[in-house]
Amino acid sequence: MPKRDNTLRFLGLGALTAATASASIASFGGLDEPVEMPPVDALSSPPPGEGEWPFVSIIVPARNEERNLPRLLPSLLRQYYPNYEVIVVDDQSEDATPRILAEWSQRDNRLEVVHGVELPRNEGWLGKPHAMQQGAQAAKGEWLLFTDADTVHQPLSLSSSMAFALAHDIDLLSILPCAELGSLAEKLLMPVAFEGIFTLYPPAKVNDPISKVAIANGQYMLIRREVYDAVGGTARVKDKIAEDLELSKAVKGDGHRLFLADGRDLMSVRMYTNFAEVWQGWSKNVVLSFRENPAQGVFSFAGVFSLAALPYLMIAWSVRAWRRANKSHQTDDRVAAAWTTGLTAWGITLPLVYRRRVDKILGLPLGWTFTQPVGTAIFAVLLLYSFLRLLAGKGVTWKGRTYANYEL
Repeated sequence: MPKRDNTLRFLGLGALTAATASASIASFGGLDEPVEMPPVDALSSPPPGEGEWPFVSIIVPARNEERNLPRLLPSLLRQYYPNYEVIVVDDQSEDATPRILAEWSQRDNRLEVVHGVELPRNEGWLGKPHAMQQGAQAAKGEWLLFTDADTVHQPLSLSSSMAFALAHDIDLLSILPCAELGSLAEKLLMPVAFEGIFTLYPPAKVNDPISKVAIANGQYMLIRREVYDAVGGTARVKDKIAEDLELSKAVKGDGHRLFLADGRDLMSVRMYTNFAEVWQGWSKNVVLSFRENPAQGVFSFAGVFSLAALPYLMIAWSVRAWRRANKSHQTDDRVAAAWTTGLTAWGITLPLVYRRRVDKILGLPLGWTFTQPVGTAIFAVLLLYSFLRLLAGKGVTWKGRTYANYEL
């Protein structure tokens, strides 16, 4: 066999090895990083009297939440916690949200409804941070719990979280809830999104005071009021789409204790219910990384797309290598084919192993793990779509508001 053919073959093998290794490292950040988070243990009984527990203000930004409020409000108002208030900020809703809030506030005087004022766009405010700010201004608590309208809380969730935060001297406690996944789109795409989050923000590094890695889940952020005020509150992140991420950076960056925990026994959430909602929601979320770091956005798209396409390319390469080996009957061709097959198995298995870890957290059966190539391909298109919208200066649309100034 000509020397040139051997050279090309082994150069190709080396390139395949490098591509596989690069995709593995870029996608998983090392499989030694734990996906599992420390759990917040649910208390077995209600806490003692109010004199021994800090007063908590639960703050809910709500815009067009008529679908979610009937599930959320009962769960917040039945908390086994001795002294707390619930503040819902009606952020200029255009559906039945105001009527639902009025009915519930008449039933329980612990519920205070704040009628949000018009969004002051000329001051740089985005919708959710502005609603959070209004809720915090009305709050009387020593601690603030920011939570979203699409969540449902177990009766002991607040007392369990507060006990955990006090016991571990935490200034900002955020939990990841039990994710409710109903539609095909949710089960295909949500695991891919969570893979990306766990890769970029490993919980072990988030919880390490020495590490600069920081993230919080805006669905549940329990923060000391004095720390909230010290870092500048949501006014500090008023122009950020991912206000939870930026607030966590501010808290940790200013030397306060940030902690991310497993709260699946405390709270559940269904973020989206169909493909359109999943697409719009995650398009909004990925805009931040593209706007703040365009190079990372391009790399993310290339990495996700390669993960979707790589298994098929590697299988085709392996089949071709074995056909060539069987035809030539050369030992070195068989060795090259064997190596190619091994690399193919490695490149296909590694993403599935990691995906299975995430699926277990999400409660998805084994079969959904094998949808990884399809889900990553769709998510790659979503990333490209978001990037092109930024290039075109179209920004993002969320909850009926368009932020057209979010361009590169």
